[in-house]
Amino acid sequence: MKGGQCLNSDEDLCCPVCHDIFKDPVMLSCSHSVCKVCLQSWWTENPNRECPVCKRRHLKRQLPPNLVLKNLCESFLLDKLLQ
Repeated sequence: MKGGQCLNSDEDLCCPVCHDIFKDPVMLSCSHSVCKVCLQSWWTENPNRECPVCKRRHLKRQLPPNLVLKNLCESFLLDKLLQ
């Protein structure tokens, strides 16, 4: 990471809203993932409850955590610390 933003090599682990490594990612029904806090903030500013990536509307209030992505991000950050 450089300046809080993802590099090309780790862009798959980056939130499309904050452009940082995912923190507590949730999965939308369109299959995109976003940090939970980023999505809450996005939906406060955009009350249509659209995906920040594809703009598809979402009706569910509770979104499932993306645990696989969360674990990948945690492993990636741990590897970075140990290098």
